[in-house]
This record gives sequence, structure tokens and C-alpha cells, in this order.
Amino acid sequence: MAVFAEQELITCVIANAQGDILTVNAEARARVQAFPGTRSEQFMKPMFANPPAIAVRG
Repeated sequence: MAVFAEQELITCVIANAQGDILTVNAEARARVQAFPGTRSEQFMKPMFANPPAIAVRG
């Protein structure tokens, strides 16, 4: 999946059911500062008032 994500031109973040980020592409690292090993709520804080609620819906 990491190889597939890196080929994408748009922001691509792959996380597990708990919200732990497993892999991201260069666009995600640059645009939303998402990094493997962190939680998805962290990069969503500037975009959403309640990131955990958004992550659960996904």
C-alpha cells in the first residue's frame, strides 16, 4: 500500500481502525504534515473542530 500511496498526486494517508497513520505520500507530508507513527487526529486539527468524530466516520 505504501508504494501505491506514494504514486498518488493527491494527498494520501493510510491509517488503521484506531487512527494510527501507517503510511503517507509526499503530498500528505508537505500539505497536511501527516507522518507515519502519529495519529490521524493530529493532522486534521487545523481543518476540523472535532477531528476524532471525523476519523470515526471514515
